[in-house]
Amino acid sequence: MMFTAAAPRMRCRRIRNLGSAYTADPFDGCKGSAHCGKLNTMSSYDDVLAEIRRFRDERDWMQFHSPKNLASSLMIEAAELLEHFQWCTTEESHKIVVEKRTAVSHEMADVAVYLFELADVSGIDLFAAIKEKMALNAAKYPVAKAKGSSAKYTELDTPESP
Repeated sequence: MMFTAAAPRMRCRRIRNLGSAYTADPFDGCKGSAHCGKLNTMSSYDDVLAEIRRFRDERDWMQFHSPKNLASSLMIEAAELLEHFQWCTTEESHKIVVEKRTAVSHEMADVAVYLFELADVSGIDLFAAIKEKMALNAAKYPVAKAKGSSAKYTELDTPESP
């Protein structure tokens, strides 16, 4: 299964400083200008998974990659990603992504690697699972009730308390 049908070139997700507000807009006109130096291309899921397997197998680490161990490692890496944003405001978090872009992206990659391998070892088609979950979420959070709200789906029908 592919991330994209033909691995199209994607616009850079440049984060612009607009006074004190930072905005991330993937369609802000960036075409690989000096801030990033290139356009991003997405590889296929199969290619990425093959690289993860090759790395793991060259080191004989499959023996350690049980679903429990991979799920634990996923959470540890997610905590390392979160550590970059600990104690900061929402606005500061946008600035951190710019200032610590490489470190943040490496932690995101670690999370993704463990997630992809957990799905692989468990025999779960991750993209099918995402599609199914998005359909379930759409039913739980209909636009008419959830738009602009951070309420949990169980609270969407509940009138606000005085």
